[in-house]
Formats: sequence, C-alpha cells, structure tokens
Amino acid sequence: MNEEGLDYNYDENLTLYKGSPFTGQAVERNSKGNIVELATYKKGIEHGLQKSWHPEGDIKSEGFTNSGIACGVWKSWFPNGQISEETEFDASGNRIYLRQWNISGEITREEYFHERLAPPITPEEQ
Repeated sequence: MNEEGLDYNYDENLTLYKGSPFTGQAVERNSKGNIVELATYKKGIEHGLQKSWHPEGDIKSEGFTNSGIACGVWKSWFPNGQISEETEFDASGNRIYLRQWNISGEITREEYFHERLAPPITPEEQ
C-alpha cells in the first residue's frame, strides 16, 4: 500500500484506509520511485517493522513497534552505512540504553537508563 492512500485521524490517533483502521504495510517512495519508508500497522496503529532508507537507497533506520510503542533495539545509520545510533526499549517503550557514533565509527555517547544495565564502575570513577 502506498502511504498516499492513507489518512490519519488525529482525534483517535489512527491511520485509516477508506475510513477504516489500516492493517498491513505502507510504503513511501521518493520522486525516483525508491522506497524511503516502510511502516507496518495493525488496526490503525504502528505495529511491527518500521524501516526507512536514505535517498540513495542505503538503510537509514530500523526498529519495531508493539501497539504504537517502540520496543526492542532500534538502529540508525549514516548514508555511508556506518551505524549512527542504537537504542533499546523495553516492552513499555522506556529506553534501556542509547549509543551514538560519529561518522568515523567512534562512540560519542553511551547512556544507560536502568542501573542494572550500567557498566561496572572502575576504581578511578569512585
């Protein structure tokens, strides 16, 4: 399904097709006809694989939603294919950790949102 055929009901936060909540995958294409976004819906709500591509065709981002809530590991990439960000969400959509890289592949940020996942404290940090 092309996203152009879908409507969004802002009052009910639902994606609709011909007035009914949409179930299935929808794609958005750029002017060259390349897919730049794929969204999966269940009963009008994002549910399942969500994926996007850079205009040149390389992957831009990928993750999953469960009833509209981000869950599991979401990843983003620079146009050159280098990973730019990785975030893990729990089943409730809370972030567990976040990692970001620069275009050269060096980690520029690493943040843990639950103490149980934090890296061990080194003697220098105490």
